[in-house]
Amino acid sequence: MKSKERSETVKKASKGIVLDSKIRHVLYCVHEQIITLFF
Repeated sequence: MKSKERSETVKKASKGIVLDSKIRHVLYCVHEQIITLFF
């Protein structure tokens, strides 16, 4: 039971990490575009 709960937590954590990296990538791309527009 405990190991099952742990694996679920790990799955959620890894999903969060993937989502976070995607958001960071998008923000980075937007940031680069803003820099090229204004400078």
